[in-house]
Amino acid sequence: MLESLPGEVVVREKPPAAMRQTGQGTGEAHASFSRDEISAADILRWVARWWWVVLCGGLLGALCGLILHLASDERFTVRLDMAVAESPLGSSAFVRDISINFLRRQVGSAVAIEPNQRTQAISLVERGVPPEGIAMTQASMRNAAAALRGFLDAMVSREYARMEERFAKMGPNPDAYASLSRFRMHVEAVREGLLASAAVTAQGARRQGLSLAALLAIGMLAGADLCVGAALAADALRGRPAGLAG
Repeated sequence: MLESLPGEVVVREKPPAAMRQTGQGTGEAHASFSRDEISAADILRWVARWWWVVLCGGLLGALCGLILHLASDERFTVRLDMAVAESPLGSSAFVRDISINFLRRQVGSAVAIEPNQRTQAISLVERGVPPEGIAMTQASMRNAAAALRGFLDAMVSREYARMEERFAKMGPNPDAYASLSRFRMHVEAVREGLLASAAVTAQGARRQGLSLAALLAIGMLAGADLCVGAALAADALRGRPAGLAG
């Protein structure tokens, strides 16, 4: 504390305006931050005020998904998988190429033929099949597989008969006997039902597009999201900055 001497005049200068307003500015900023801060209680109050709007939006979205499912035409993808066995006619690639060309003649261009290079399996796939055409398409694919099996068996039998006739005129030949024995074993295995040149391993039909459950879930989420946005916009128009302050 300063003491003045007799006859002296002490002049106290006022603090600058910026220094006087520092405390006031800090208080206002703190108050503004407090007003804009969102607490769990604010969220709970917002949910209590708008839950029925969000629920109605979700139900309306689910209804739209159901209507879309009922209004759209159902289309299915029909698939048949078959395994082609090894044959004494030639290599696996050779037999596979013969099988693909034969199947293409049987099923036409509407059915896709998809070979599997690793497993030597062949798949017949037709897309865009209506529900009433599934049974007929599956029957057509099974008939094509049966025709392929008969074709491969007939080829092996004919080649076996020709080899027997040709080797009968020859003298003893170990290489000819080994080749003939492979054909004989194949023919006998097919005759006894132990081997199938082409066998169906799987067949089914799958609906194209989104399922009913997926459409309902997407519609419900979209409807609820739109209603949340509408509720936040309504709060903003009423002067509630965050849409949550009650």
